[in-house]
Amino acid sequence: AAVSRTPVALISFVDSDRQWFKAKHGWTISGTSREVAICAHTIVSDDHLVIEDTAAHDRFRGHPLVVDDPRIRFYAGVPLRVVRDGVTDGRPASAVGTLCVLDVEPHSFGESDLAALQTLAHQVERLLEARLRAAEHQRLQTAKAALRERFNVITESMLCGVVVHRRDGAIESANRAAER
Repeated sequence: AAVSRTPVALISFVDSDRQWFKAKHGWTISGTSREVAICAHTIVSDDHLVIEDTAAHDRFRGHPLVVDDPRIRFYAGVPLRVVRDGVTDGRPASAVGTLCVLDVEPHSFGESDLAALQTLAHQVERLLEARLRAAEHQRLQTAKAALRERFNVITESMLCGVVVHRRDGAIESANRAAER
């Protein structure tokens, strides 16, 4: 909001039915249906969507968020794209939402304003991807611990000795039968 000199800044996520605001400054609404989400128009664009005066724009002049409260008159948004499942095998990143700024007054928005918004959006994308990687790492660690526990239960019930060693030969674990 400060960078763009607007009273509102939002990080929105958009799914098939709705948009919700993960982070918001100067805004009290928690979400909208996708049908009225201006951000839904942004995520299908290749780069960005800037509407300096929504009331003068053919597509948005009758839009509910323009003619009714909160009476948005300016919108600038950049799609947030993240790589799903941490896979970067050439698949394009998916647009999951937007970083956008709003005003209740028309607003000019130059190339330097757009560049700043895109830079901030890139930072948000990196943070989202880091969070996805951390969640995936935690999921894998939990699955690994569950498998280790199952393995231990099975080997402890065996009458024969089981010794697990690493490639360098160091013993990693041994069941009670092996210890005997």
